[in-house]
Amino acid sequence: MSENREQFAKRLDYYLKLNNLTQMEVANAIGSTRSSISSWVIGTRIPRLDALNKLVSYLNISVNDLMGNELLIEHMTVLDNQLSEKETEVLNIYNTRIDTQRLIDSIIKLDKKDIAFINYVIKNSINRWFYLIRKDGLLWKKIIWLLC
Repeated sequence: MSENREQFAKRLDYYLKLNNLTQMEVANAIGSTRSSISSWVIGTRIPRLDALNKLVSYLNISVNDLMGNELLIEHMTVLDNQLSEKETEVLNIYNTRIDTQRLIDSIIKLDKKDIAFINYVIKNSINRWFYLIRKDGLLWKKIIWLLC
């Protein structure tokens, strides 16, 4: 077993114990099998990216908390052949910028109601903005003047 997988296994075991969770509970919660969780805990395998995202979301931790930078980089290298150019770009930004990691980790933890509310606010803000621009041509000229 590689040292990185061993570290991942230890971290996963730590978070399971910290939250008093069984492998079966985690498997049911993230749509996996107990044998998959077991292989992760003993360090023979590492989860695929989709399962990893579900796992960290369920445990309410970041990917970095669970994998650490070294293993995350190694895991992403293996996945590079399966990722689109845009996905690779996003992962590279995530791996190199702490502010982006925090933002993405926060977004991952949002539930569907929070996301729907954020979409509602953004949509209504944009609609209101365009309404004001259409209503007052002078406002549009002021905005352009301020931006230039």
